[in-house]
Amino acid sequence: MAVKGGQLIHVGNGVTVIDRAQTIGPGQLNIPTQKIYEVGNYKSVTTIRDTPDLSFNLESFDVSTEIEAMLAGAYGGETGTGTMTAADSTLVAASGITFTAAYVGRQVILEGAGTGGADLVTTIATFTDGTHVELTDPSVGAVTAAVLRVATNGIDLTTAVPVDFASQWKRGKNDPAPFAVISSVAIPFLYLESLAYRFGLTDNATQTATLRGDTIFYNPGPSYVQTAPGSGASGQTIVTAHPAYQSADADGRRVLAVTVGTKRLTFGADYTETYGSVSGGAAVTTVHLSDTYATTDTLRIIYSSPDAVSYLQNVHPDTTVKPGAVRGRDIEIYVGGYDPNDVPGSQVNKLTSVQSVQLTWQVTLDKDEEFGNHYAVGQDFDVPTVNGSVDVKPRDSDDFRNLLMLFTGVTDNTKVIGPSTAVPLPFDVVIKDPDTQKVLKRLNVPDARFTVPGYSGQVQQKLTVTVPFESDEGDLLIFER
Repeated sequence: MAVKGGQLIHVGNGVTVIDRAQTIGPGQLNIPTQKIYEVGNYKSVTTIRDTPDLSFNLESFDVSTEIEAMLAGAYGGETGTGTMTAADSTLVAASGITFTAAYVGRQVILEGAGTGGADLVTTIATFTDGTHVELTDPSVGAVTAAVLRVATNGIDLTTAVPVDFASQWKRGKNDPAPFAVISSVAIPFLYLESLAYRFGLTDNATQTATLRGDTIFYNPGPSYVQTAPGSGASGQTIVTAHPAYQSADADGRRVLAVTVGTKRLTFGADYTETYGSVSGGAAVTTVHLSDTYATTDTLRIIYSSPDAVSYLQNVHPDTTVKPGAVRGRDIEIYVGGYDPNDVPGSQVNKLTSVQSVQLTWQVTLDKDEEFGNHYAVGQDFDVPTVNGSVDVKPRDSDDFRNLLMLFTGVTDNTKVIGPSTAVPLPFDVVIKDPDTQKVLKRLNVPDARFTVPGYSGQVQQKLTVTVPFESDEGDLLIFER
């Protein structure tokens, strides 16, 4: 017998079940060590261990925005129904959504209200009340109780927040309780280091995230993540919803990590614990916070408990149905602009002859460490880099020329294109549902600067050219449409 991939469920920040995962986990924990020697001694004295370094890798075929929303702390949108009259900007929420002032600026998708019965894709301009808002763009046609999506609006990975992963280990499919979690691994305070996308003609669309951390806890029961808003008052406490096991580390704490925003709190200095009665090695634990946190702050704790939890075959919390995977036939590439409200008008910027695309967002993380603390209290970065490449196989020399004009922003076909011909251009990857052809996700680099490619002809092979690009400012935005 062995532990198989089907037994492992990974949940980020207690909210997002990672779908379509192909490989996922922390790999090996790297602990820097140093042997201490001394003169006059035939043996080493001891081994000094430094703060561990952990790399958590996540490869998934999921083409929704859920993973990016989790990483950026911008959990996905809401679905309900909405009503609009023709040529009007007032949106009435018929069901499922209650507007607030915080909705201003968020993206809205209303089925059937756009040109020719297409979706209306726009943003909320002003808030009126819980059921009424004014949109930036008016409807084209009238709709009544049409499907309304207040979407994740332009996820920006520079707002990345630390993630607590609960890796839940199920009993196995041959067990009488195959979906019950028997043990778990808690990997708290992971920071996003890179997110890479890979698209190919006959390959499944893949995204691979790498996160960095410094600790891992193997638990005798399920892992639980709880969140709570700051109270705005001193003396705030958080009580575990389940009895918590005690850590085998010397500090003996039961809550394995406490995070506020982008900061990890230090046990003993930033918070303390008190406990209820111990039963089976676990006790309900109260976290006492030393500082005052605003109501806009989000506090998060992670711990292990004997309380049972099961993840059934369909574990996803949302009722939407995702495709199993998406391949190149349902992916479109645009250079020079893509307007979700005018897809026909955007076709002039659509690339032909594309064979594969790679796109990577990456930062260099810098840990914040301090005396008297075994763990980093924070991580941050300076400016991201966003780069990638597009592989094209031109249909003929005229097609190659047209592609070069798109990549360089040249509009005059009589102009000579050289290596200095490069201007920043919007670059969009549009991913569609294979069954419905509705857009599932759009990756947008607003200022991609392409490098004029070279080429290499080979006998008995068709010419394929790689065109690299890089964002001037390091921007990558992820939209639902």
